[in-house]
Amino acid sequence: MENLSRLVTKTSIRLWISCLLVAFGAIPSRSSAETDVPPPPPKQQTLFDAPLASFMPEPHPVVLRNAESQFTFSIPISKRMDLRGATLHLEATNSVSLIESRSQLVIRLNDHTLAQIALDKKRPRISAHVPIPSRLLTPGYNRLTFSAAQHYTEDCEDPASPELWTEIDTFSSWIHLDGELRPNASPRLSELSALFDPTLWGPRRLAILTHGEPTPDVLAWGSLGAQAVSLRMKHVPLQVDYVRPLPPSASQKEDLQVRFAHGSVPDQDAVLVGTVDDLRPYLSPGFADGIKGAYLAVLPLPGNPGRILVITTGRTPEEVTRALTAFCLLTFPYPDSPQCLIQDVEIPPLSPYARPDIIHPGQTLYFKNLGFRTKNFDGMYGDAELRFFVPPDLYAPQDPNFQVRLHFAYGAKMREDSVMNVLLNGRLQTAIALDSQDGAHFRDYSLYIPFSSLEPGANTLTFQTTLMPLITGRCTAVNTQNLRLTLFEDSALIMPEAAHLTTLPDLRLFGRTGFPYTASPYGEGMDVFVPQTDARSVAAAWTLLAKIAQIHGVPLFKASYHTHADDLAGAGNALFIGPEKAIPSTLIDQSPIQPGPISRTPYPLAVHVTESDTQGWIDIVRTYLNDLFTHEPPPLTEPVNSWITTAGDGPGSQGMMIQLRSPSGGDSTVTILTARDSSVLQDQVDALVHPGLWSRLQDDYVVWRGDEHLVTQRIGPHYQVGHVGTSLSISYALSRHPWMWGLLLGIPALLLAFLTLRLLMLFKRRRHPTVTETNEEGLEK
Repeated sequence: MENLSRLVTKTSIRLWISCLLVAFGAIPSRSSAETDVPPPPPKQQTLFDAPLASFMPEPHPVVLRNAESQFTFSIPISKRMDLRGATLHLEATNSVSLIESRSQLVIRLNDHTLAQIALDKKRPRISAHVPIPSRLLTPGYNRLTFSAAQHYTEDCEDPASPELWTEIDTFSSWIHLDGELRPNASPRLSELSALFDPTLWGPRRLAILTHGEPTPDVLAWGSLGAQAVSLRMKHVPLQVDYVRPLPPSASQKEDLQVRFAHGSVPDQDAVLVGTVDDLRPYLSPGFADGIKGAYLAVLPLPGNPGRILVITTGRTPEEVTRALTAFCLLTFPYPDSPQCLIQDVEIPPLSPYARPDIIHPGQTLYFKNLGFRTKNFDGMYGDAELRFFVPPDLYAPQDPNFQVRLHFAYGAKMREDSVMNVLLNGRLQTAIALDSQDGAHFRDYSLYIPFSSLEPGANTLTFQTTLMPLITGRCTAVNTQNLRLTLFEDSALIMPEAAHLTTLPDLRLFGRTGFPYTASPYGEGMDVFVPQTDARSVAAAWTLLAKIAQIHGVPLFKASYHTHADDLAGAGNALFIGPEKAIPSTLIDQSPIQPGPISRTPYPLAVHVTESDTQGWIDIVRTYLNDLFTHEPPPLTEPVNSWITTAGDGPGSQGMMIQLRSPSGGDSTVTILTARDSSVLQDQVDALVHPGLWSRLQDDYVVWRGDEHLVTQRIGPHYQVGHVGTSLSISYALSRHPWMWGLLLGIPALLLAFLTLRLLMLFKRRRHPTVTETNEEGLEK
């Protein structure tokens, strides 16, 4: 009885200790039934709450498989946030085959252990609150790692057994930040990249503030202001609002350099643009009179010191443009002051397709030039990525190889199934067996990847290592210190020769690279039309231009802006952004579809039209000669559509994008972005620039509604832009038709022999006129 009493006492003490640990967060709870019901997860990222799925390029549940597995999220934390702490709410499910004594889920932040959760087959549902101390949340990207150790037996087991799994519900799991925006009383121009950085949570909205009418100059200024912020945001989409604030009332007594009427400026970061005369209603008299040139300044937003206001102004339109150009280019922490006058801006000339990480045809580019630094792989598993950009319109007539020349070394005494896999854009291209028992060092290890495997625009080359110990076993010392591989930064990419030739229209190229609007440096030859200049239409145009500049990586300084469709006759590659009623009839008549109250719309048929296989000899010869002398990318399959004319609301609440050949002729392209009205247009453009929708652009006709759906269709005729150079054409013809070498070498040889014979005969007549030739019978010829 005494032993039983002691056992009950010990059990009670343990229960009380466990309850206290759970209450103070030391041990997360296993099930929501054991704790208070957590608040519902946020559907999208806000300033203080975000689901784990929002930190993934392509949201999906995370499944940790095998005996050992882990997954890491990159959690951004901005310097502008004043944090007191954070909470992670986790929803997960583990396999019912796991044993609790050996299976656990460990949660770490920047290599600091936050929690350990036993994986129990009797209670497979996990619902846990994990507190995160503020000291562990550092500005930048923080590594939140989920590591699973999973076992189904105490004895020998298969580490890749299918019942070893734990699934994290990234949509129901979320993080809450406890904090607020940090007031910044004296921001500086040297901090611009930190103020407009991609790590601040929530939708990133920017207000462009002006006072005058939206003239072409104002359109250009607002676009440059939006691009300057978007480029600093890197991959995070920017949504732009066009605001014309009210001047301060006479009763406002604030002693500020810049003042607005209360409530006329939204609670978001802003850029104030315009000449000094345009902005005088918002500037104190002494401040306005002191501006003697192109002026750039950064200060807290009046009434909200946690938000930022950038002022770009000058006495003339040229000085305003110069200030905005400097705003786009100030990416180095200098000058370290809140304001400055821009005396001059020198923009270097750039070649076509120029951007920081691009590799051109025939070029050799070292990894270090792409930002890759020598990488050490330690332990059983590791990976490294190399990102580079390929011009969007490259075409190689004969699919050559893209060469990767590696410099790497690996350790000795690894198991023979050790390997380094090489993936391009997530697809396995080749594998390197690391099977030398003495280790190895390679200076020029060449891999050859088909040119067709490259994507236009951004590409990612991934190196994944699996380094296995030679000796393993229970109760056996396992050596893992030899599991090492080093990939050096002087490895190189070698691009084959290729031509700039592609087939348009193609919204996939537009979505991935901004082509054809980004082929010329700084957007030269790009014409932007905003035929209806209300605030929402203009904001939609600025949001789209900010997205294109973000993809391109270079500001579009030389793009032209128009408010009248009459300028289309002399335009180059054009963008039309506006409600359907504002799109000119001359353009609608050339479009494959006519949106509006009376609209003619295509509906695809699931059929494929093929030509007859029987050809006459004339057709065969013509086809052969065309194949011999024409070097063009294969044409896109012509669509087979039925057409229906309807009367009604047309696009309704949806957005529409159409790409077609310019009515002005030539190789110019027009892209139309439209909706029923300007309100719907801005809402749908705000949704379109998010990666989940933008990455799905393709064909030449796109319809979408928020994040609910996006559908594409090919409806119009195609055309080709660019050309294959003479040298590449000859090289392709010779490689595809080897008999042409005989013609190229045989015909000159015959001509040389004939010329030699003629010269010898001429020499004989001149030097030996009396000598005659005889045949075998001794008779004269």
